[in-house]
Amino acid sequence: MKFQCKEHVIWFMLGRDSATWTSGSTPSINLSHFDYSFIVNMQSLSHDKKEITTNQAQLFDKLIFKYRKQLSTKGITEIEKLQALPWQCTIVPSLPKYTNANVDFDKKENLLTIRVPFKKEFINKFRFTRANPWEWNRKKKRYESTPTTIALRVAYNKLPEFFTTVYHNEVNALITQLEKEQSTKTYWDPTLTLSDGEYKVISSNTILDELLTDIKLDNSTQCLYKMSQLGINVDEVILGDDAKLKFASESITEVDLDDFNTCLEWISELECDTFYFGSGLQTRPDIDYKVSVEVRNAVMQHDINIIPFSLNNAFSQPMETLSNSDRLPMFVQMLSSVDTETLHGNTAVGKIIILKNKRPVEVT
Repeated sequence: MKFQCKEHVIWFMLGRDSATWTSGSTPSINLSHFDYSFIVNMQSLSHDKKEITTNQAQLFDKLIFKYRKQLSTKGITEIEKLQALPWQCTIVPSLPKYTNANVDFDKKENLLTIRVPFKKEFINKFRFTRANPWEWNRKKKRYESTPTTIALRVAYNKLPEFFTTVYHNEVNALITQLEKEQSTKTYWDPTLTLSDGEYKVISSNTILDELLTDIKLDNSTQCLYKMSQLGINVDEVILGDDAKLKFASESITEVDLDDFNTCLEWISELECDTFYFGSGLQTRPDIDYKVSVEVRNAVMQHDINIIPFSLNNAFSQPMETLSNSDRLPMFVQMLSSVDTETLHGNTAVGKIIILKNKRPVEVT
């Protein structure tokens, strides 16, 4: 097969050539839905409009590399030469408005809006962002949200991971003001601090202030544990090098298996009497059963009840608990990945403990 330009590669990938030019041709390789749509659009732009952008050209080169294995099965192995082929159509620079993430305020509809170029990685991550109020408007091809601080926070934190973010009009003025204030503040998130011998939560809000009304602020493990449940950080000045205080202050904490017994002593001070056992600690043939039994015995020796964690009924009714009080159970597992979305509401827990087995493997 002799390709003389990138347009020939497009025709080949779509199962078309100069001899069989039909819109219903079967693609020569198995393309994903998104990639197929993009390449069909490229064929239209390059053949009909005779013009594509630099970004489109670069993305097509990436797709050539992405499908290199399928191309090799068709006898096309020199991928670099394929990527180096010229375009017959004109290449024009991509305009910033098509490469950046643009955040604006639609006064007429009273909506915050986001326009972004297509990027599958962004779409997948943005879709599953926690507490994300943004919704996709298919007709206007933009994300929309009512004007809230949560919406701005999600946009401010997530968009820069994938794009250069440009804020427009009122949104730009607001973000500029917030960034100016942020640069002058030591703590941006709610944080328990110690200043002149007084413990206080700074960068708080009205909801937290109400919840903190009856809580005595100090450096006790009970107080720091409560801070972790409220999403309040704890200043390093308070924690120092004290592993016990650090453990109490973290909502998700990692514990070495050899230190677990010590942590169980600390947990008794936090008045927790129930554990959910998650991945790696339930009886299954594909885990280290010896470690599972060791952890289970240690927990039972500290009079802590054990309940296997299951999501079967987690969202329809509260999880089972053996506790006679309103104390939250703790969630313990061996795997590092934690789906925090499943541990709220009916499945709320006081702390997530990830056990790490750093013991050397004995080879016999």
